[in-house]
Amino acid sequence: SNSQLKQIVAEAAFRNRICGGGTMVPCSSAVAFTVAILSTAWATKCESSSTSCMVPEKEVASEIYATQLIQSRSGRRIKQFGDDDSKKKCTKAADVIFLVDSSGSVVKGGPDNINKPGKDGVMETRKFIKKVVLGLKLGSDKKSTRIGIGQFSGRKWEDTFPNHRYETVEIALSEGTTEEAVNKATNAMKWHHKGHHKLSDPMTFTGEGIDWVLRNKAMFPSARENIQKMLVIVTDGKSNSKWKDYDQADYSPRKMAKKARDKEIDVVAIGIQFPPADEAAIKELESLVDDPEKQLFRLEEYAELKKVVEKITTYACDTTRAPTPLPTPVPTPLPTPEPTPEPTPLPTAEPTPSPTPLPTAQPTPLPTPVPTPAPTPQPTICFKKPTDLIFLVDSSGSVGHKNVEYTARFLKKVVKKLPLGADSTHVGIVQFSGLDKYDNEDNKFHHTLEQPLKHGTTLEKVNKALDGMKWHGKGDGGTELADPMTYTGEGINHVLQKEFPRGRRGAKKILVILTDGQSNSRNGDFKVDKMADKARSQRIVVLAVGIGKDVHRPELDAMAGNDDHVFQSDGYSGLSKLTAKLSAETNAVICK
Repeated sequence: SNSQLKQIVAEAAFRNRICGGGTMVPCSSAVAFTVAILSTAWATKCESSSTSCMVPEKEVASEIYATQLIQSRSGRRIKQFGDDDSKKKCTKAADVIFLVDSSGSVVKGGPDNINKPGKDGVMETRKFIKKVVLGLKLGSDKKSTRIGIGQFSGRKWEDTFPNHRYETVEIALSEGTTEEAVNKATNAMKWHHKGHHKLSDPMTFTGEGIDWVLRNKAMFPSARENIQKMLVIVTDGKSNSKWKDYDQADYSPRKMAKKARDKEIDVVAIGIQFPPADEAAIKELESLVDDPEKQLFRLEEYAELKKVVEKITTYACDTTRAPTPLPTPVPTPLPTPEPTPEPTPLPTAEPTPSPTPLPTAQPTPLPTPVPTPAPTPQPTICFKKPTDLIFLVDSSGSVGHKNVEYTARFLKKVVKKLPLGADSTHVGIVQFSGLDKYDNEDNKFHHTLEQPLKHGTTLEKVNKALDGMKWHGKGDGGTELADPMTYTGEGINHVLQKEFPRGRRGAKKILVILTDGQSNSRNGDFKVDKMADKARSQRIVVLAVGIGKDVHRPELDAMAGNDDHVFQSDGYSGLSKLTAKLSAETNAVICK
């Protein structure tokens, strides 16, 4: 232990001083402290040789020499008294994140080989991270390095689409400021296969993992300004994500890694067990980095990670982004002198008289009558007609964080056309989803109140609330549910019970529901048609917006109870096409 080592070193120094502080520590005294930690053989060797225990006084203090002896014989790194950390460690400031593959192939032979050397890739990665950290000066100040660690994998698309992503924060950047904290986090890292994480066959969703570290608040969004950022990806296989098959956002590792590099994050990749004959896998691996010769390391097995410890540490310490000034001086002088003298006199003489009379006569009358009637049918906007309007927004697994952004943009455009005001329309916003078996619950409703009705009286306030919306699934820094459900009926019931009653007495009430799928609640008490009928019985007008190909039209009809109140879009990116229709119909209801 540290206390024992300190006692040993102190005893060594004390004995040296008793002996006069000369140029030699008597061997009999040296053996008294070395035998406490070193092998008997070395102690015997020391006693039999007068030179093996000599300490040159001018070269090193006896306390430091004692620790160096212990360290060299024990093979264990210990902090040396009087030693300067800056001589031992890289003192460059950086925010470094390790993104670690935790898919099924990481542990060879499955769960039976967990914690077996040469078999358990998670164990070898833990050791690797600890060794890299030893070479970095950690701290929270702007002259030190911080460490973040995350693991990525995923569930089978066929079984769980679209709730397939799976990532875990092992230690946040803001917390990775000491060796003790990082070591504790790495020791606690668990393979995503079954056990603690309950994944029966974890996938390799590399692109989604990179996207996650760019968006999760514990990762790069909490990085310090003007400090070098570095992402170390450790993976043992090609991504097997099926985002293409399911017409999802492009999560190709190449695109996501480029997105990271575009944010001035230095990406380093360590590929383990990649078959040389698999050209597609090698190409994907190389696409993660800017310079494969300097930033890509290919290893045969996880046990070889120790070979690249020094290289990764050195890269983290030495890398500086400074390519900007190079192109500036070259292009500046060339274009200036030549184009100036020649083109000036030529166009002046001839073109002036001929073009002048031609365009004047014809174009003037033509455009005037055409555009005038087009913009005329603007929606009627009625102020001072108290209305409480709630947007009930689907935040289930099929939505994803990108589509939450599309929804927010769309609603901003709609709200901009509505008569907001303290004595006019108030806007409330609620996101809904649900928890089931992957979140250790049984058909449990979940919601987030993004904007209470009483606060939604200005465009500025509503836009701020929309900007702050976070998807209920993992990876967006919000609720972080593993598998958010689509509990639409429960969502309607919630706003009837909790939100509308907080509105104004006598105000008109409108509920706009946005969803991209059919309700999958098993609770018969909250069937969508039943809840929508309950809303209308309370004189609430319901408008339904269906998004994408998985919506169930009969369910939309049941929600709205009126064809004029049903709106459909092919996908989230096309929502803006509904802006005019939805805002016009909403204003029509307000003005009635």
